[in-house]
Amino acid sequence: RRTRASARLAQRPSPAWEPGHAPALEARTRPLRRQPSRPLAQPARKPLPFSLHSFPGGLAFVDIETTGGPAQRESITEVGIVQVDEDGVREWSTLVRPESRIPDYIQRLTGIDDAMVADAPRFADIADEIFDRLDGRLFVAHNARFDHGHLRAAFRRAGLDMRPQVLCTVKLSRRLFPDHRRHGLDHLIERHGLVVADRHRALGDAQLLWQFWQKIHERFPPGQLSEVMRELVGHPSLPPHLDPEQIADLPDAPGVYLFYGERGGDPAPAGGSDDADGPARAAPDAGASSPSASPSASPFASPSASPSASPSASPSASPFAGRART
Repeated sequence: RRTRASARLAQRPSPAWEPGHAPALEARTRPLRRQPSRPLAQPARKPLPFSLHSFPGGLAFVDIETTGGPAQRESITEVGIVQVDEDGVREWSTLVRPESRIPDYIQRLTGIDDAMVADAPRFADIADEIFDRLDGRLFVAHNARFDHGHLRAAFRRAGLDMRPQVLCTVKLSRRLFPDHRRHGLDHLIERHGLVVADRHRALGDAQLLWQFWQKIHERFPPGQLSEVMRELVGHPSLPPHLDPEQIADLPDAPGVYLFYGERGGDPAPAGGSDDADGPARAAPDAGASSPSASPSASPFASPSASPSASPSASPSASPFAGRART
């Protein structure tokens, strides 16, 4: 076969060679004709396993890490947010430089140390960006009072007013799984088979809440979940003579509260609470009717006050429940 092939090649006339002319090279370097390009098919976005009809602004699963200090100080060290809406799921996180060093036990728990946050931005420097990621969304957090309280205080220091609807997944788990006594995040991980990526880091814990949200939507009918969430998210109604804005301004902190009657005089016996706006919301239902009555700020409020409440100071039993001072 090699002999026959060689003979056929020998019989072919060789093209005349001219200087600057290389037929074989020209054939190899001739431009190829390209077919018109077509856009690559995009993978179909996986539909959300639930309806956002009740929350048209979307959801924000939020977790923060702190130095362990109070909300009144710059103690946030990390913020993690999982945003969920009709456009899909987006994740975001940032380290934050606090005003004080991170205690050793917090460093061991979170893995965040002073060196990691040394060059991180202050909260005030990124407050606008964080606010935009939360604005208009349902704020979902585990033990939400902690995360929401720290963020709301930090936003106030930055000149921003954050008042979202808030859903606590601890309360949600208690309502959906009343037979279980413990509803901490570690118990939810074990109970529902949640996949842990980075425990005790802000984004990792926020991802766990998003997983928990999907798990309960796979297990419970939408109508039941909607009813429970409406009850947990809905704010208690206020009597007409109270200004909701003033109630919202009350601190999420321990303090002493005093209730005054419409006609002034001595206050009812003082009580204590670990959340000052709770008693103020409940107290006015006891019979105050003056449209001019409203809560006002008081120099008696103290974050360091002991939250021991006396049964005699129960606001619902007091005839003086006309005005609440905290």
